[in-house]
Amino acid sequence: MMINGLGFTGLTLHMYSQYFEDKPLDRLIGPGILPEYINDDALGRCLDALYEEGVSSLYQKIGEALYII
Repeated sequence: MMINGLGFTGLTLHMYSQYFEDKPLDRLIGPGILPEYINDDALGRCLDALYEEGVSSLYQKIGEALYII
């Protein structure tokens, strides 16, 4: 979603699995993840989880983790 948001690709959500067909998902996300797992339903659940967590607190946690590194 970030790649799409930054303008590197312009795929609609239902086409995301096609985008990831030639990407090394085991290295990017984790072992056992297949392109068909990354679909509009999964992305919708991700957006829902981000909303429930609160984006501001998530950015804070990411910033704190990066500061330590």
